Amino acid sequence: MQKQDAASTERASGWHDDPIKGKAEDKLNRAPVAERLTDLITSNHSPESSIVYGLEGPWGCGKSSVIAMLTELLEDRKGWRVAFFTPWATAGTDGMISEFFASMLNAVPNSDTARREGFRKIFANCMMVARPVMPLIPKVGTALNSAVKVIEDSLEKSWKQCFDELSKELQKLGISILVVVDDIDRLQADELLDLLKVVRLLGRFPGVDYLLAYDEQSLIEILRSPDGSGLSQARARSFMEKIVQYPLSLPPLLTGQIIKILTTRLNELLSSGRLGAGLDDSRMGGIIGTTMPSQLRTPRAIERFLAQANEEIKLHDPREIDCVDLLLAAFLRVQFPDVLSRLQDWKERLTADDPPKEGKAAWNPLLESLEERDRQDALSTLEAIFPAVAGGGVMEGSSPRFANRLYFDRYLAQAIPDGDVPDADVRDALERAANGEQEDLTKLLHVADDDRSYNVLTKIDSWYPEISMMPYHDEPMGPATPALLRASMELLSACPDDTNPLLNKRFIMLRRWAIKLLLLLADKESPDDLREALTACQSLDKRIEIIKLIAGESERIRLESNFSDILESETEKLIPELLKNLRDRDGADTDVKMAYLLTHVRKHSPSTRDELVKGIRE
Repeated sequence: MQKQDAASTERASGWHDDPIKGKAEDKLNRAPVAERLTDLITSNHSPESSIVYGLEGPWGCGKSSVIAMLTELLEDRKGWRVAFFTPWATAGTDGMISEFFASMLNAVPNSDTARREGFRKIFANCMMVARPVMPLIPKVGTALNSAVKVIEDSLEKSWKQCFDELSKELQKLGISILVVVDDIDRLQADELLDLLKVVRLLGRFPGVDYLLAYDEQSLIEILRSPDGSGLSQARARSFMEKIVQYPLSLPPLLTGQIIKILTTRLNELLSSGRLGAGLDDSRMGGIIGTTMPSQLRTPRAIERFLAQANEEIKLHDPREIDCVDLLLAAFLRVQFPDVLSRLQDWKERLTADDPPKEGKAAWNPLLESLEERDRQDALSTLEAIFPAVAGGGVMEGSSPRFANRLYFDRYLAQAIPDGDVPDADVRDALERAANGEQEDLTKLLHVADDDRSYNVLTKIDSWYPEISMMPYHDEPMGPATPALLRASMELLSACPDDTNPLLNKRFIMLRRWAIKLLLLLADKESPDDLREALTACQSLDKRIEIIKLIAGESERIRLESNFSDILESETEKLIPELLKNLRDRDGADTDVKMAYLLTHVRKHSPSTRDELVKGIRE
């Protein structure tokens, strides 16, 4: 039961795209807008007429929240009642008319039951008369102005009688009514026209005002559509002017407001959540300051992005991803889903070390599905994520960035995908192997999927400094102990020999890692401990190759330790093994790379060469 309660609480604390319920919840400073609109409606109101107000703004800009605050303010004023008419929740013309009169009836106070029952009958009469009237009213145009006469002639003035009777009863109540119709741009073309007929002709009772909320551009497109009236844009606007006397636009969020909201909310998300980091990254700061205000222009758009970011943060271990890239990926997912869905096909180019020769034009095919105004914003976001898109820079191998090919798929899958291994598992296995417990590391690297083990080795390699940079690093990012060196040599010994080492990616990475460990341990551990660890590689040719490479690298980067003595002693140990292999003839161990080892002994020094020649002659 406790688990269920916790889950319910978590769901309740998420984003639900619900409008606020009053001024106490206003975080965007919309209350002054609601107050001005309230003052306008009350000051203009007349018990002898009816006014239609329009609250216009793009989807998600907060119109419903302003209406909630306006309702709260208006109902605090004596004599005002607010009725909510929801035409998009009805079916057909009859349903809309029924819903309209039901909304009007709800505005009548409940204090006088008998009087309310009388109202109900009058409303019912009006509704019964209005239903056959609606089809007679023309859709738009100059004929709309003479529609009342059409109604009167058709019904022998019965509509006017019902209208006058209801108007008188409403005036006797001594109340002012505001009918709110939200989201009228959600209606189909025929439904919208029916609604406007109701507001323009059937519902203009004295003392009853209307507030219509809509996105003007969407409304105009509906009226221009073939399913609507097929009007030109100018005619559609002119038609709406006949319906709405006071068109009021909800002020857009200013760029400064958007930046402040995003910065505050993202910092709250990061600092109070699992990632525990602030937005001090220049990549994210640039996007918040320019690109996001261009895209996230409404409260709904901002909240939608923040909700997506919050969910993606929950899906990841903070040690396994880059915080800024995670947020930018969420932004791509919300604003440019077509671009995000194509990134997998562009992986090689996006994770390349060098930018394309074509410059920014190289990315045009990736952005071709976007409108012109969105392309620059999408490109700016990609530049903040991928150095190759920005025109330069090499991705650090150990960074869990989106641009790192080892981590790329995590940001698309929103998880650790198949073929990948959590960094935490690899680090834990390394630490245990460094303490002599190499079972977990062996399991990670001895797998059927060679690419998976190669990815693990690539991560391990990235956690140690490059060989050329060894003299300038105080400490490695990964552990370095003789036990870990022994583990690497055992793994190298077990690496299959049936493929060309130049083509065996796992062999190359194991050898590279072993060399790094040797170089890091050279000045810290005794030669005997290093020799003992090296002998864990049972393959003579692999062991000699490692020692030869390490001797060359230590001389090249001028380490104090000299591996020539170890190479000398290991070479001397080779001579008996080589002679035994020759004596065994057809029964010789075929795993011993005789050609490579004989060549090494012959070229190593005159003394070892002479000793080998002497042994062969004997």
